[in-house]
Amino acid sequence: MDDFHNGLVEKIIKELDNVLAKTPLTEFDIVPVESTKNKTPVLHVNSSVALESWCVKHVYNYCYGDLIEDFLTHPKRRLSRVSSLTYKRIMLLLNPTLLINPDVTTLWNKRRELMSKRFLDWVAEMQFTRLVLSRKPKCNDAFSYRRFVIDHVMRETSERPPHFVSTILEDELEVCTMTADKCPNNYHSWDHRRWALEFAWKYRAEVDSTLIFYNEYKFIVSWTGHHVSDYSCFHYRQYCLKKLNLLDERWPVFEKMLEADLRENVQKFIETS
Repeated sequence: MDDFHNGLVEKIIKELDNVLAKTPLTEFDIVPVESTKNKTPVLHVNSSVALESWCVKHVYNYCYGDLIEDFLTHPKRRLSRVSSLTYKRIMLLLNPTLLINPDVTTLWNKRRELMSKRFLDWVAEMQFTRLVLSRKPKCNDAFSYRRFVIDHVMRETSERPPHFVSTILEDELEVCTMTADKCPNNYHSWDHRRWALEFAWKYRAEVDSTLIFYNEYKFIVSWTGHHVSDYSCFHYRQYCLKKLNLLDERWPVFEKMLEADLRENVQKFIETS
């Protein structure tokens, strides 16, 4: 890539970085556009951001190439201590690369390294992964990184404010709902949702885990009613039932409710057939 294109890509990634630093964004996409039309390819509307397709190849090749050459494989750079200057450069390259192609585990590992060294803000990282998942709802690396960030925060935060755990849990369930809705049979999304409930059980001293499982069962009953071909959500429904059986001594009462619902549904089926 010549100096002109390098300068153009630098301008694009810096503009994208400025947009990402603004108010929390919830959606990212690539918009099919063939010509440049002499305007910025970074599109920002409300809480959504996008890149025009003509620049994606140039941006990705430039950012990925610089990351690999300067920060991931070059011995001197790889072994050197990360400073505030190199951190900013790494993030400037990492963000667009992962937004375009998040299925590169090496890049997420670099992000983990920066997170472990406390260069990154965990709230911003959760917002970024949500942005990635808005376009790639089946990205397992993004889900895995969210779990890493949460585990890291829980280890680092000994004195947590009220509702800290419940807020994290609500965010994770919301992200799972969004990704499952965007992509049917999304195993990674439902697996992350199972992890979220295990997280609630682990910190049950700070949240009402039994109530959460009951609410999740109500949610999944409604979801399966509208997504009858989504086998992943039926596995999750089975998981919720098993956990309720193990966690709550009120299971016999709940079981009678299930039997009543089943009889009612069977009766409706007979009447309509």
